[in-house]
Amino acid sequence: MVFRPPKCNCPDAINRVGAIPGASALSDQYASDWSSGFTGIKSVSGYCIHEMAVLRARKEIDLAFPDGLPTDLPVPPLINPAVDRVIAKLQNPSSLGDDFS
Repeated sequence: MVFRPPKCNCPDAINRVGAIPGASALSDQYASDWSSGFTGIKSVSGYCIHEMAVLRARKEIDLAFPDGLPTDLPVPPLINPAVDRVIAKLQNPSSLGDDFS
């Protein structure tokens, strides 16, 4: 089976975004194109988050990164329910819903 990298059309992948005339932010009302001269993730054979999701679903991470995953990607720490205290609780009786005190 030949590895075919996924292709995405999100702004992070194609380095451009169309105008949204009704947007509340002025910068979103104009089209942007930073595909030339941009040294972002796609310029160094990277993948956007959507393409990474497809690679995970296809189980092709090893094919996409034959030298292993980059170690400089920022990732949040895993949640450990035994250590991390949950602050949400229900009122007494529980039918009253969440207790925000």
